[in-house]
Amino acid sequence: MLAIAASGALDYITSHGFPSEAIKQNVKIMRRALANISEYRLSEHACEEISPLIHIWVNSDSLSRDEKEFKIEAVVRAGRKKGIYLTRSRYIENQEQFLPEPSLKICVSAGMTQKETEQAAKSLAECLRE
Repeated sequence: MLAIAASGALDYITSHGFPSEAIKQNVKIMRRALANISEYRLSEHACEEISPLIHIWVNSDSLSRDEKEFKIEAVVRAGRKKGIYLTRSRYIENQEQFLPEPSLKICVSAGMTQKETEQAAKSLAECLRE
């Protein structure tokens, strides 16, 4: 099933071209809007500067895992009230050898215009500041 989806995606990219400039621009917009929110931190590896998948973690060593998950879930609920549907990382704790920190997962789309991306980033930043 995954192979069929991957093949379909490659066929689409081959025939329509990869929207590299649009996605790069939208990722920049999103990362810039979310970069200076002190209570949260973004993924910062060099390759992630252009990745459309952005993880957002609670920026606190003093909070417990449960408290961090509660804060992340509060952002998800705030987003839902604004019509933004967010997803957070989920793990089966007893099956993870190295359990990752709770995070929001944001996927930036090349299908959105620059204005739509700016509005989504602004709304998401408001949710993170609440």
